[in-house]
Amino acid sequence: VSLLPCSSEQAEIIYGAFARLRQSHSNLTLKIIADNSVDTYSSVVLGVADVAFLASQPESIPEGFTCEPFGIFNIELWGHRKGGLYKNQPVKTEDLKDYALVASTNKVFSAWFDMQVDVLRRLGLTLPIHIRELNTLNEFALTLKPDEVMITQAGNDDPSAHINPDLQLLEWDVTNPQS
Repeated sequence: VSLLPCSSEQAEIIYGAFARLRQSHSNLTLKIIADNSVDTYSSVVLGVADVAFLASQPESIPEGFTCEPFGIFNIELWGHRKGGLYKNQPVKTEDLKDYALVASTNKVFSAWFDMQVDVLRRLGLTLPIHIRELNTLNEFALTLKPDEVMITQAGNDDPSAHINPDLQLLEWDVTNPQS
């Protein structure tokens, strides 16, 4: 199974399902793959994993593969306290046009990044991308700059914004933004 190990509503459902599978099928072997050189989607297409949990629907699905919706999850918008968004809440989607998303060279974060891009695209917005070498979710929260934003699933504890006093959960003027 290719899955970005994290703490979120989605992950708790997935991990709980795995635990129940193991109870009813004691010979079943489950292995969580978090490979930094292969993105989650490609891990299945290349045969590295049998199943992947993506944060958004891929643009194309190869013949012989399927992609089924798992659920809809509310999302949150995070920004730096020194960025202008902090002072002008609630944030309107068009206010984000002068900000950037952060992408990691580590492919394990591709599904999360794709979800952020997909959410903004559905709202009619494309943001510039700042690329950095980041190897943990905490690094995203700890290195976010005043001209950058990040979108997470609501209640996701991993982007450790609570340990970075410069980050702020922003009030976003979008009715229940979802991934």
